[in-house]
Amino acid sequence: MIHIEKTVVQLHKNRIPVIRANCLEEAIWISQQLLQVGFNCLEFTFTTPAIDLFFNSPRPAWMPKSTLIGLGTLTTTAQVERLLSFPFPPDFVASPGLLETSTLRQVIKTFEERNILYMAGVATPSELMHALGLGVQAVKWFPAEPLGGFHMLKTLKAPFPDAKLIPFGGVLPSQVNAYFNAGAWAVGMGTCLMPSPEQLQQRDAKSFRAYLEEFI
Repeated sequence: MIHIEKTVVQLHKNRIPVIRANCLEEAIWISQQLLQVGFNCLEFTFTTPAIDLFFNSPRPAWMPKSTLIGLGTLTTTAQVERLLSFPFPPDFVASPGLLETSTLRQVIKTFEERNILYMAGVATPSELMHALGLGVQAVKWFPAEPLGGFHMLKTLKAPFPDAKLIPFGGVLPSQVNAYFNAGAWAVGMGTCLMPSPEQLQQRDAKSFRAYLEEFI
């Protein structure tokens, strides 16, 4: 539990880039550029082909030990079983929604035993109450912008002032401070932090990093 608590603290006021890529090589290149400009937290996704290979290898030398590594888009128990076999497990795992109750309860318990922070995904007050009642320590609020953005987050925080809500979904870099002011614990960002197709195809690190540096 100590590691989970440290992860929660390190996530506070942090920006979490969600890396969606067409292959593992692309995901690694993107993550390296994000680290180079100062991000200290990364979230890979189960939808990235061959992502298992990354977590089935030793922690890469280019990855600072202080960097938080997450794995998102967990939607099935089969993914849980795969994840538990990784010799290099993530610091946190996130789901876009809620698993079935009995499964969710077991998943929370299993990840706590492995010292992995689990973020269940919610969209409504009822789902948030359910997740908090089962002991979820940090909650992924998804999809944030379609649900009403930081205005809705502020409204949601009123009856749940202690909930550690982390908005994901459509958040732009220019909106991050507004989300923090509304009470977000951390903020997840995906598409807006990814390279353009041209930058990715050419592995144009210089222009991609210049773009990213605007948001650090």
